[in-house]
Formats: sequence, structure tokens, C-alpha cells
Amino acid sequence: MKRYINLLPPDEQKEITAAVAIARVSSFGFWLLVSVAVLAALLLAAGFTLTAQLRAANETVAASEDELAKFEQSQLREEVGVFNQDLRNFQTLAAGKTEYSEALREFASILPTELTLDRFAILEDGRVEVMGRGATRTSALRLRQNVLGSPHFEGINFPLKNLEKARDGEWNYRFSVKK
Repeated sequence: MKRYINLLPPDEQKEITAAVAIARVSSFGFWLLVSVAVLAALLLAAGFTLTAQLRAANETVAASEDELAKFEQSQLREEVGVFNQDLRNFQTLAAGKTEYSEALREFASILPTELTLDRFAILEDGRVEVMGRGATRTSALRLRQNVLGSPHFEGINFPLKNLEKARDGEWNYRFSVKK
């Protein structure tokens, strides 16, 4: 800062010093108010932006919750349907219907050892649905041939899905129990 030599009397020097100090304080106050006003405007704009983003996020969450609820309901219905079918199977077997007991024994005897049985369901119309996994495609075909040759079963289907994999493939069949 450059110093000036002031040859005025001391009272006037004090007035000039006070006027300079007032000017500096006024300038500082003005720039402080401008800065606070700019900061307030930026915070207000940020608040509006964040409010809009929050509203959009809430709408997205609500839509996702609705979709999830629908998915859970459909999955729950599916699980309840499978459970009800399993319960009917259990009740059928517990009732002592011998044609199904014979069918179970026969199926256990014709199931190739390379196959794993994951599901055996007796449907309401008397049809049997079996699903599982097999070491080879040939063993799944052998099961089909065994069911065709069995005196207890008839009308087996032939899904081509059983032939998709040569090894470690999944298989499923539906057929009827002869009365």
C-alpha cells in the first residue's frame, strides 16, 4: 500500500481517515451483501433442483414397488399352485389309491440309474409329470422307451427339449397312468 504524506491539520486528517474507513466498510458491506445474495440464489436453485430430483426418484421408487409387488404376487401364486398340487399328490397317495402306488413302484423300477428325479407329480386328470436331470441324452431316451414298454403307463409325450444337451441335460415327460 502506498502511503501519502498528509500536511492537513490533525482534525481534518482524522476526518479523512474516518471517511476512508467508512468507504472501506461500506464497500466491504456491499460486497458481503452481494456475495450472500448470490449464495442464497445458488442455494435456492440447488434446493429446487434437489426437490425435483427427489420427486422423480420417489416416482421411480413407487413404480418399482408396484412392479415388484406384481412380480411377488405372480411368483407367490405360482408357489401356491405348486404347493397345492403337491398337497393333492400327498392326499391321493395317503388315501391309499393303489393304482398310484403301483405306478410309483413301476416308475421307480424303470427309472434308469443315470437319471435323477427332481419332481414326480400326479395331476388332477390322472396324468403324471416327471422332471429331472440326466447324465446323458441316451438315458433320458431310455426312460421314454421304458415308459412306453410299461403296462402301467400310456401316452407319453416327446419334448425335443430333452434332446438339447448331450450331457448333464434336464428332462421332463408327461404320461398317463392306465386305469
